[in-house]
Amino acid sequence: FEYIVTVSEAGAAGEEQTYTVSSFKEELGLSANTNIEKPYSLGGGLFTLSASKGTAGATSIPAFNNTNDQLRVYKNGTTITLSSENTIVKVVFTFNGNYKHITGANVGSYDTASYTWTGSANSITFINEGTDQARITGMTITYLSAGGGEGGDTPVVETLATPTGVEAIAVGKDVTIAWDEVANATSYYVTCGTQNATVTATEADFTMDDYDITYEISVVAKADGYNDSVAATTTVTTEADPNEGGGEGGGEGGESVEVLSEEFDNTTTADSSSAIDSSKFSNFSGATDKAYTSKYGGLKLGSSSAVGYITSKALDLSKPFTVSIDASRYTTKTSEIQIIVGSVTKTISSDELASTTSGTLKTFTFNFDAATANSTIKITTVAGKTRAYIDNVVVTVGN
Repeated sequence: FEYIVTVSEAGAAGEEQTYTVSSFKEELGLSANTNIEKPYSLGGGLFTLSASKGTAGATSIPAFNNTNDQLRVYKNGTTITLSSENTIVKVVFTFNGNYKHITGANVGSYDTASYTWTGSANSITFINEGTDQARITGMTITYLSAGGGEGGDTPVVETLATPTGVEAIAVGKDVTIAWDEVANATSYYVTCGTQNATVTATEADFTMDDYDITYEISVVAKADGYNDSVAATTTVTTEADPNEGGGEGGGEGGESVEVLSEEFDNTTTADSSSAIDSSKFSNFSGATDKAYTSKYGGLKLGSSSAVGYITSKALDLSKPFTVSIDASRYTTKTSEIQIIVGSVTKTISSDELASTTSGTLKTFTFNFDAATANSTIKITTVAGKTRAYIDNVVVTVGN
């Protein structure tokens, strides 16, 4: 384990001092596997190393470990802090194997790909919020001398320019943000409302949650060795919901369209014991199980021991839609029916379903928010309430 301390000061060449863990043990009287329970002044007072368990429930404090001369920073939020009277502008870590789980710092910018921190601070706290320990084998620290050298000023870390030309365009709920390139920037951190992305190009796309909402936008330029830019800001408003009809006259966009109508016509006079031929009911050409023609003219779903279901063909349900269905219990037995579109489920409880002893099915209508342009509708019974009758399924898109 070694520390390389690079001293950069105006008018002076860089200096390097190398330390090994064995020299620290000799200097400080440390034994193997020593917990860092107090601050240690290292490099003849060039910097101080301290550690903490953090606040996320870690059980072990970081420690010097004799195996392969490592500084171990344990998982679940433990931290190490480097402090100096001089301004630290860069820290580069090396690790043992794949134990590289330093995940961030309280100031500046830490790049988990190059294991490099950049910024300008006299104290930096590094944290391991990963699920395994970090095993540091070395670190290179670059700091600016407090004195600044003969006749010179102390160098400062340059701040990137604020992005200019930020524009945002909304089409429906989709937002595209573009801006001018910033000199020396290697990436940009972009926010739109509560969403965010880091990109290397000068454009970012977001799909927002709502129509007709104004969202705040910010763009920050970033690069190793530079301070982040000041954020450039603007706003964007998503378009009005095209399914809401739209003002005077309404227009064709508010009309409803029937995309599926199935009456399950058959001439069965008794409940069939053979599964339906899905080709006969092409509206429901998807997955089917335990679905039989019914003596009431529709279908009987389920058996005494298993649920039954049918699945529609693919439908364009990218706008709000309704599903209408006639249904009843199987005789007087407890039944339950679910209508499933994507992750959304609508339920008809047994209490809502009439008994079929009278041969009467009730009509139920459900409203759904927009799904996708390639959606299917699954109609199914549920475990323990496996049998029910259905008929006359109608799906309508739009108002």
